[in-house]
Amino acid sequence: PALQALLADFGGVRIVHLASEPVGPRVDDLVAWGATAGSLSAQDDWATVGALAAGRLALVGGLDALVDLRRRTPQAIQARVARVRAGLGRATGWLVSDHHGELPWQVEDEAIGAFVAAARGLG
Repeated sequence: PALQALLADFGGVRIVHLASEPVGPRVDDLVAWGATAGSLSAQDDWATVGALAAGRLALVGGLDALVDLRRRTPQAIQARVARVRAGLGRATGWLVSDHHGELPWQVEDEAIGAFVAAARGLG
């Protein structure tokens, strides 16, 4: 109830971040509470969550920086971003991000550049 009241009083975009907890089981709750977007975990089933969120909730995240970006080639990073997008489908908005909301210092600059290029390439 407290989160629902907070979201009701908050104008603009209302993103609820669940850290790395899967959002799938919470999509209906987030929509009912008035969230605009919810955090997508790397552990979520992207096709299921994409279908649940379609037209109701945008998603943020879906990548684990320490697994998906650390010590990966630019091609591997771009392929991972493309797999998440393909899994979600096009029925929901997606803000490409790490599911924790941060890029740890262990992620190399080249990987961050590949991540940004992959996001821009989504169109």
